[in-house]
Amino acid sequence: MLPVESITPWLERALDLSSRRASLLQSNVANADTPGFVPTDLEFDQTLEAELNHRAHFGPLPGEPMAHEVYDVEPGLDGNRVDLDREITAMASNKIKYDTTLELLNRHFALNRYAIDEGGR
Repeated sequence: MLPVESITPWLERALDLSSRRASLLQSNVANADTPGFVPTDLEFDQTLEAELNHRAHFGPLPGEPMAHEVYDVEPGLDGNRVDLDREITAMASNKIKYDTTLELLNRHFALNRYAIDEGGR
């Protein structure tokens, strides 16, 4: 469990990871017709959980998480492995996570603002 004061960096990191994953997924869609292209992805949930566990004990992880190539789709005749349905679904899921995290961060700031304003009375 995270202490209350460390929720902001965690939410910011979740936004960063989601943004990075969105870029990877968009690149996959853009290269759907590129012969021999292998899509890349970032395991958002596992990466964030690993970082959260590590941060709770040792501080932030150094460096950026690594994107990995996705080989779970059979290549087409041109060797391309992009499955547009999978990519679009992943993009929608990632957007929901991003929007939810952003809303949590906004509410966290609103709560802090409320506490400061009410404390001054």
